Amino acid sequence: CPDAKKPGDASDATETSATSYLPNGVVMDMSMDRVLNPSEVAIIQETVRLVSYTALRPSYGPSFGGCGKGLYTYWHHSRGPKSDWYASVHFRGGNLVMSDGHAEYRKASALRAKHFGLTDGPSGKAEDTQSAPDNACYKPAFGY
Repeated sequence: CPDAKKPGDASDATETSATSYLPNGVVMDMSMDRVLNPSEVAIIQETVRLVSYTALRPSYGPSFGGCGKGLYTYWHHSRGPKSDWYASVHFRGGNLVMSDGHAEYRKASALRAKHFGLTDGPSGKAEDTQSAPDNACYKPAFGY
């Protein structure tokens, strides 16, 4: 996205590698016929950061730290009160690619953990907003 900015650190975009899109770690390795309500589950969200690599968000908990096996975390990342790194690039909202292939704009305040294929876990709830702790742990809404 042209509105994304380099963060000014080692993750800065380069001439040959630049992205501001984050694939969803819950659904990336899954056959789409297993995703319930695919028109409501984002497979890609955007971030305000223009970086040289992509990262799965939400991310698998054990590989990201803090959550146990089978759990996911960091579907959002706060950068301050009422402001998030993810899905807040354009007028406090962002563009999402949904699992059924359509794209849509949503205000960050309307996003919930469930929109990323997450359900209640040890420290996170499906209805959590971006005000929930970044590192809350959720179960995937779809069986593996």
